Amino acid sequence: MARRGAPGGGVGNITERKKKHICVYRVTNLNHFNSVIIPHFCKYSLITSKQSNFSLWVDVINKMLLKEHLNKNPAGGPPRPPGGRRGFISILSLYASINQGVSKKVLSFYPNIVAQTKPIVSLPSVLNPHWVSGFVTGGGSFILATRKKTAKINNRFGLYWNFSITQHSKDFELMKLFILFFNCGKVSRRSKKEILRCDFYIQDVNSIRTKVIPHFDNYPLCNIKELDFLNFKLILDMVYYKKHLIKENQVIIQKMINNMNIRRV
Repeated sequence: MARRGAPGGGVGNITERKKKHICVYRVTNLNHFNSVIIPHFCKYSLITSKQSNFSLWVDVINKMLLKEHLNKNPAGGPPRPPGGRRGFISILSLYASINQGVSKKVLSFYPNIVAQTKPIVSLPSVLNPHWVSGFVTGGGSFILATRKKTAKINNRFGLYWNFSITQHSKDFELMKLFILFFNCGKVSRRSKKEILRCDFYIQDVNSIRTKVIPHFDNYPLCNIKELDFLNFKLILDMVYYKKHLIKENQVIIQKMINNMNIRRV
């Protein structure tokens, strides 16, 4: 189901994918790209490798606004732009550099397309706290689990803590900036080569209590992940004040854990 526009006006539409439990915000109007989307990301720059994709994408939009993408489709052959191929081919070369590049079908028509070199993204020396919260909204997790083996051996109610942020491994250097920002934590690449991911994570309870919790108290998350954070914080308070040792509270804690992240209803 698609919902177009915003309550007070605006651009784009929202599509709900109920089977996948996700919703997608999408803008497809060229004029809206030029008047709203591009000015926003020029003012509030992307920091990840997406910035290089954005720069190339802006070049494509500008060419399309100049009508360089218009073409006719001769019978039995690939599309050709009127008055020459230069503008159209230059758009394809940009397209080949963005995200996963051109499709196999496009390559079958234009096998000699050469992708343009992506611009280099410069990382900031210090991360903006508002940006950090926004980034965690999309790629962060507040994970809690009971340590069943430890609890059984020591007759205790043990908990496993993990605040983490996941990103493509090509942004490994960016992830290191989170260590500087929180003044704690580690960054590692996934061990399986086919999984191109890296993670920043903090598992030390004291660091979570003194650095992670205060940050998100001051710079709240703006989606349902805020509820995971509040559970995370409440359980941490219960542990800090030894309330987790009470049997009744252990049941409450387990119910809260069972309703976090992908299990939230």
